[in-house]
Amino acid sequence: DNSGYSTGIQQKYQGLLITEVPLEVEGKIVPPGSYGFGTSSETHYDILDINANEIAGGTVQPADASKNRPVPLRVTLNPDNSVTVAMGKRAFSLKPAVH
Repeated sequence: DNSGYSTGIQQKYQGLLITEVPLEVEGKIVPPGSYGFGTSSETHYDILDINANEIAGGTVQPADASKNRPVPLRVTLNPDNSVTVAMGKRAFSLKPAVH
């Protein structure tokens, strides 16, 4: 729920990501912590810190068309230990950073 925030912040945050391990996002390392995420356009997603500053992001892919229908949020674990985050018809992947 982001109802207490300005519309500019509400548009940026579509979900909350909490990680206990470093993640690799489009070649950038995101340290353990809590972050907001969302799509800033039809083609781009952002990972944001608590102050709404973009710390990572990338190009969204179409969500898996084999799923019955788009849902507001779906997180799927992939065989390579990455996860796919699907929001409606858009998706992006996150994976643990290699130490």
